[in-house]
Amino acid sequence: MCSKWIRYITFNPLLLSLIIVSSVTPVASSFEPAEENLVVTSDIPPIAVGNDTVIDLLFEDCSGINWTKWIEKSGGLVMITWPLLGFRDIACYHTIEFHARVEGPDGRNLSGWYAIVKPSKVEKSTQGHRAKLKLIVRIDGMTNYPKATVVIKVVRKGRGGAILGVTEHRIKVKAEHIYMVDIRPEKTILEVAPGSLVSVPVTITNMGNYVETFIVVASGEKGARPLFNGQVITLDPGESTKIHIDVSVPLSLFDLGTPRSIEVKVYPVGKEDVAFIAGVSIISKGVSVVVFPIYALVAILVFVLIKFIFTAVKTARKMERERKKEEEIAEKSPKPKKSVNEGKERATYLKESILNAKISQILREQEKQKRKLNI
Repeated sequence: MCSKWIRYITFNPLLLSLIIVSSVTPVASSFEPAEENLVVTSDIPPIAVGNDTVIDLLFEDCSGINWTKWIEKSGGLVMITWPLLGFRDIACYHTIEFHARVEGPDGRNLSGWYAIVKPSKVEKSTQGHRAKLKLIVRIDGMTNYPKATVVIKVVRKGRGGAILGVTEHRIKVKAEHIYMVDIRPEKTILEVAPGSLVSVPVTITNMGNYVETFIVVASGEKGARPLFNGQVITLDPGESTKIHIDVSVPLSLFDLGTPRSIEVKVYPVGKEDVAFIAGVSIISKGVSVVVFPIYALVAILVFVLIKFIFTAVKTARKMERERKKEEEIAEKSPKPKKSVNEGKERATYLKESILNAKISQILREQEKQKRKLNI
């Protein structure tokens, strides 16, 4: 707060002149404080990227001399007494200038950050004078420093622009949370053989302004299948890391050139709707080396089958020729003549055989009867 002691003695300009002469010393090589108050009267929002962010300030002059009231109460006498006593810079209206800069954590000016106070000066200021100001802060482009300090240097100037005092005020600010990821595959187009496994190197860079934990996932189409279950990475602003995504391509005997693609998606943890995507084209073309053993096995089987069929046909033809030859020999050889009485003799033989069998049966029965009688 501004000192109030001067307000109680302004009724006597001459007495005040004597007091000031005995208590105030001129500023030497080093500057005294600017004797003012500068306070923030509004919320400090996150600083936007690419747009102005406005913060309300209130300036109050606490120089200890209300020059306007002195003129009014002294009737102009002070305009004569102060210059005569050597207080030309003090006994006048002051100009207050405001210079703003943005510092990083190392105390140096922060690149990409800009700040300005509007209006940049207050003229004809005396003790108790107030003014509403606007602090405008801006970030141009992405920054790796999410937090910064706006330094407002207040410079009090007297007659002829002489510097009477300097005070610096510091206001802590932070950038709005920006999510930005650069996904850069080492190659965007790959040509591979069908049925092969290819590794895709991908560099991921955190282009945002805060330390982030990202989730990396991959998906494919037309049979291209990433062997990648997802990965969690944590990156500082501007930091990069390289990951490898293995992708399998469908097996085919021969491929004239089928375009396939995989999609790499990166998003912050808990922010799946804020996703960054990059694609890689994979063209499967030619004959897969994986199927060469299959081709060899199929060729061997076909050869064996053809040889088996050829042998079977050859054997069948040979058997057919031998059969025809036997038939020709049989037809050419003389056939035996059958006897006229052959049928009669066979019939007589059959009848005699049947008669002998009956006689043998009768004799056996008679033998059994004799045995029974003897018993």
